[in-house]
Amino acid sequence: MFKLRKKAKKICGKQFNFSEYFLESLTLFLKKTFLIFILFQCLNKTPSVRFKNKKLQLLKNACLNFRRFNKMDFFFETINILIITLKKKNSSRLLAEFLASQIKILKKQNFFLIVLKQILYTLLGSNIFSTKGIKVSIKGRFNGAPRARLRTILIGKISAQTFKANINYNSSTAYTRHGTFGVKVWIQEIK
Repeated sequence: MFKLRKKAKKICGKQFNFSEYFLESLTLFLKKTFLIFILFQCLNKTPSVRFKNKKLQLLKNACLNFRRFNKMDFFFETINILIITLKKKNSSRLLAEFLASQIKILKKQNFFLIVLKQILYTLLGSNIFSTKGIKVSIKGRFNGAPRARLRTILIGKISAQTFKANINYNSSTAYTRHGTFGVKVWIQEIK
């Protein structure tokens, strides 16, 4: 016990290295009978989404329109995912997986899609992002309907007929108690 207090005082004086002390405590606990290799990975290596003052003010003004939805469970997560998706390149997979997970969780899927359409329309209309257009296509039995329907959200322009267009596409599947939902996302970025 006395040795641990001395080590704690040494840690406060120097830079704390978590991995070394974690491995040392594991080897003491296992009485050096196992050889342990642990790989730590920093997930926050890439810089976060940053805006300049003018664009940040435009984004705040755009988000003021969504105050009526801020009591919904999915609201803040949806805003964050959409901002990251529209700001970063090649992020259609993130949006497709997010939409699939929300459709799997939520019972009122039609309401979620209405909110999603309004948020996307406002964010793309504010000219903050370098995204030319976005198309989201979801097919399945919404709210437990007897037949599957296709819901498409198209905001901006998606020129899928040209090879020069910089279109990022991804699809995902959501498994619910009413059946499967297919989610497809197209994002056209300005070169």
